[in-house]
Amino acid sequence: RFQGKCTSITELSHRLAASRCAIMGNGALACWGSNETGAVSPARQPSIELLPVPVTKAEGVPELGQVTAVCAGQEHTCALNEAGEIYCWGDFGPKESAGEEAGNQEAEVFSLVLPEAAKHVVCGRSFACALTVDREVWCWGDSSEGTLGVGIDAGFVAKPEHPIPGLKDVKHLSCGADYCCALLEGGGVSCWGRIELDHGNNSFLGGPPSILPSG
Repeated sequence: RFQGKCTSITELSHRLAASRCAIMGNGALACWGSNETGAVSPARQPSIELLPVPVTKAEGVPELGQVTAVCAGQEHTCALNEAGEIYCWGDFGPKESAGEEAGNQEAEVFSLVLPEAAKHVVCGRSFACALTVDREVWCWGDSSEGTLGVGIDAGFVAKPEHPIPGLKDVKHLSCGADYCCALLEGGGVSCWGRIELDHGNNSFLGGPPSILPSG
């Protein structure tokens, strides 16, 4: 566990997760909560961590470096470092591709290699998306609700091979449980996935992203 006094926290993950993470003032990452799927720290055994613990690498996994952004899904965590590299660990949900059976991949960490450096990362319930410096969006995880921006038939995508088609000049990216919305350079908003509206009604946008009407 962290020793000494915490002097500053620069970012805190929230909302969906069974775990929470905070970026400390020195760029280190601390997490707490449920580690049943390895979402708190990939190097620790499944447990409930009531106090923050440092996220240390598992054997054979590169160091995270100075973390600049962190997000947490229902049972997974992703971190962005100052070099624009993304690391994720925990459970993204059903594994439907590459011959993988459904289930979790506890304590597994993988780095997401993109053609351009990332400048932001966001998590949904069982997926995550990155906004790159060339203002494109790349998503990975479970596509069953259209959350990857490529329809519902992509299955589980561990590492994306291309950005969301037709989505360019993105200024800001935000995701909920099963949807994402992107603010575009011209002021428009493009969304995809399934949005839960008032009184339990759902609006299924699927993919590719739809431009929302103004006014």
